[in-house]
Amino acid sequence: MTVTQARPRARTEEPIGHGSPRRRRALGVLGGGGVLLAVLLLHVALRAGPAVAPPATRFPTAMACPVPGSCTAVDDGGDVLRLVAGRWGRPQAVDAAPLTAIACAGPASCVAGDADGALLTFDGSRWTRRHRADPGSGAEVATDDVNGISAVSCPAPGSCTAVDAAGRDLRSVGGNWSEPRAIRARVDGDFPVGVRPVASLACPAAGWCMAISVPGRPLELDGTTWTAGPYLDLRSTALEALSGVELPVVDDVACPAPGACWAVDYFGDVYRLAGGDWKSLGQVDPALRRRRGLDRVEGDTRIACPTTSFCMLVDALGDAVTFDGVRWSEPAPIDPLVGFTALSCPTPSFCAALDDDGSVALYRDGAWSPPASVEPTGRGR
Repeated sequence: MTVTQARPRARTEEPIGHGSPRRRRALGVLGGGGVLLAVLLLHVALRAGPAVAPPATRFPTAMACPVPGSCTAVDDGGDVLRLVAGRWGRPQAVDAAPLTAIACAGPASCVAGDADGALLTFDGSRWTRRHRADPGSGAEVATDDVNGISAVSCPAPGSCTAVDAAGRDLRSVGGNWSEPRAIRARVDGDFPVGVRPVASLACPAAGWCMAISVPGRPLELDGTTWTAGPYLDLRSTALEALSGVELPVVDDVACPAPGACWAVDYFGDVYRLAGGDWKSLGQVDPALRRRRGLDRVEGDTRIACPTTSFCMLVDALGDAVTFDGVRWSEPAPIDPLVGFTALSCPTPSFCAALDDDGSVALYRDGAWSPPASVEPTGRGR
């Protein structure tokens, strides 16, 4: 999933109190002849009290757009931000834990997951937090420093599948969630085996999902049975062997219909599932591959495919690449030098791309708008 770096903590002001360094420096500058002025300044400083620290910087983690013009984003401060009628509202605090995933089957039907393994539901007017739906996941050490729920997908209201950072799934039928169960996927028809943590998930219909496990193995859910396919990218196992760390080489997956999926990896290569087999389509973003090799540029590559004849891809360089059913376009800059956290395209005529700084660029009828900040406490423009 997301290759997350440690974020710098918000800088706090030094308080002015009895004997603080700021107070001592102020008195020293005045010298012996300014005693009265020093007393007055001290009186003002003590009445003012400690300086108020600026709000902590928060970073977006996921976004879902069920219909054009309606999007919901979540951040690592437990806040939700919504795009309604063309305008982004202010952040709404709904959880004390970082929110890590979100899916919306409609503007009034969303499910979010958090780092404690809890699920939150939105009914159009308010958010309700379940008890720890997945009590074991918050204690797991998972890829990308993300614990708890790592992905969720909802093809219809009340019908959702969630996966966690420990390789378990939870399913909702009619709004009632199952207990978490370890994903045991069949490999070449053999007895089911456990899987690695799951990085991304797409469920275009109830009872059918495609997940990508770390470091890059497709997992197909058909009814109640998971089946594992071969690794999409052999570099997945090679990099893991060299580093000793599980690396999410395949970043994202999108499925407009059961049996029809696209996946994109860290290097900008695309893979397609058709006729029951995955095939590599090779490089569609050669600039990203070059930059990955030269300076190890960080960030994710995201893909969204609302139909089998349209896909949108955004990369760590701030570029977008479009698939029209026949060929992929050349990369076009939409948010230079800023990577993307999430991409959502409910139709071929509308997409929203959420960047790492808390800004969103909107795609309408073939053109991208300049990115605009929606996260007041982020680094957005």
